[in-house]
Amino acid sequence: MQSSYIANIISGGLIALVNISVAVSVAALLFAQTDQRLMVPGIAILLIGTLVTGLGGTLFSGYKAVVCSPRNGLIPVFAVIVSSIYVSFGSEYSVGAEATIIVAIMVTTTFAGLFLLLLGRLKLGNLVRYIPYPVTGGFFAGIGYIFIQGGLTVASGRDADLGSIADPQFIQLVTPAVVLALCLIIGKMFRDNRLSVPGILLLTVLFSMVYWQ
Repeated sequence: MQSSYIANIISGGLIALVNISVAVSVAALLFAQTDQRLMVPGIAILLIGTLVTGLGGTLFSGYKAVVCSPRNGLIPVFAVIVSSIYVSFGSEYSVGAEATIIVAIMVTTTFAGLFLLLLGRLKLGNLVRYIPYPVTGGFFAGIGYIFIQGGLTVASGRDADLGSIADPQFIQLVTPAVVLALCLIIGKMFRDNRLSVPGILLLTVLFSMVYWQ
């Protein structure tokens, strides 16, 4: 029994670590390219949302093994919302712009959650199959583009474009991020192994320590 408690604590700690990392990463992708001053409220929103969904899923879900975490599928939608609001305020930071962006994200998230809850209650999840493949493919392609460009921008601290490939400093800055991405891809091949995620995190930390010495 005691070993079960220890295993649960370790699993919960790893899940919390991954969720925090995902929340911070999503905030960086959304706000780093718009205005750095939006990063703090953005991270706060996503961390609070992660806490609420985690507690809600654990306490009210009918599945005991449910794990709730931030989803990156809505990043293109949120990116358009954030960019549009920021441009409407003259592409300059202000308290009004920050408050509007926060409220817009909260309202969008609430309505999306209610819509999904309604689909689940009415057992209409199969309607997703009627979405045309080009629409789904284009949506996921947009997610991939935002992830790659946003990730390289956050890792390098500058706008990532094709010309950046010839910059040695840019390559040096993004190398750890690229290595981590490759490790995560390889780790998915061994997802049945309970040590895959801790191993990837440990190797990434060790690589970063050696790389930046």
